[in-house]
Amino acid sequence: MMMNLVLDLQKKALDSNSSITDLLRTALTVAIKLDINDFAEWVKHELYGYYNVDSKDFPKYRLVSGVAKYYNPYQGWCDVYWATQKQYDMLSCIPVAEGISEIEELSLSDNMILRDFPVSTQRYFAKNNLGLVPQIIMNKHNFIGIIDNVKNNILSWSLELEKKGILGENMKFNEDEHRAAKTVTINNYIGRVERSYFQQGETNHMNVSFDGDEQKTILSLLEEIKEMLSQIHDADIHDEISVDVTTIEQQMKSPNPKMGIVYELLKSIRNILEGTCGSLLASYPAIDNGFRAILG
Repeated sequence: MMMNLVLDLQKKALDSNSSITDLLRTALTVAIKLDINDFAEWVKHELYGYYNVDSKDFPKYRLVSGVAKYYNPYQGWCDVYWATQKQYDMLSCIPVAEGISEIEELSLSDNMILRDFPVSTQRYFAKNNLGLVPQIIMNKHNFIGIIDNVKNNILSWSLELEKKGILGENMKFNEDEHRAAKTVTINNYIGRVERSYFQQGETNHMNVSFDGDEQKTILSLLEEIKEMLSQIHDADIHDEISVDVTTIEQQMKSPNPKMGIVYELLKSIRNILEGTCGSLLASYPAIDNGFRAILG
């Protein structure tokens, strides 16, 4: 009986009971036989994992969101409160680097699935929260989604191969099929991460960055605060706010400003102004609006 590799690949992609690992192995066989190196590389990453891969080379479907919480021995799991929803979203979206067999196991789990924050984030949080560190809580649906995306990508790719007359009869591809395969590219199926709020070298290291509009808003707010400082006659309050403003300005000049520090200092300044300079703050509506725009 004649066997067509590409049609066999389609059959496995459509079979809900087919092993995802077996599907990827068949896809790797097709890609290597056709010398489609970019697709073969993607399949190998799915099989063995995306360890030590830059975030821009992660497929979009491998960036997933979870719920940020920390464990308090007296209260149990507690929510992490970030300065803004935007910051929460950025720090709760993490790359999943495991190979597909591990992901398949996680997709079948009914237990709580925990992921660690980057070490730098853990240390910063622990320093300000009595040594407690946050984690990201995920569930199996995050991993089911990854598997579904892999199957859909392989199915779409195999259908495109068939459309171009590429079948692989008796486990072999002829010269015409090889030539036609060169016109089928991985970018049609595997969406890369075009832009994220973190740049990643290793999968456990993350640097958070500001977008341009937010930078302008923060710098404008700092100028308003410095103008207001001339009206604050309490030396201790004046000096405390001045130090915070200077620290924020130094962070903003850095190539990779630490967003957590900036937000915490802005929250501190707002609390001081609202607690001790409420009447004066009322005469500077631009400052109040700036805090609202950045901190919510």
